[in-house]
Amino acid sequence: MTLNLGLRLDFPWSFVIADVSRPIIGVDFIVHYDFLVDLQNRKLLDRNTRMSVNERHPQYENIASIKLINNSSRYHDILQKFPEILDPSV
Repeated sequence: MTLNLGLRLDFPWSFVIADVSRPIIGVDFIVHYDFLVDLQNRKLLDRNTRMSVNERHPQYENIASIKLINNSSRYHDILQKFPEILDPSV
């Protein structure tokens, strides 16, 4: 599949297609294409071309989340031990 992020180039990648409520781009993709993520300004920066693209889905602005595929990582253990990190109502 080829992804067009509005950075003048298309980015071919073997994506995992999943039934999710919002799109997810993995760190492996970001590292492979040498992108930088500017969280404060909600931008994706291409270090090679010096171009950037603003966050495209404002409906997701207030959704904070952490996704783990490998449930044997130390981060998974921390999140299991302290669920209030992600959900203050817990």
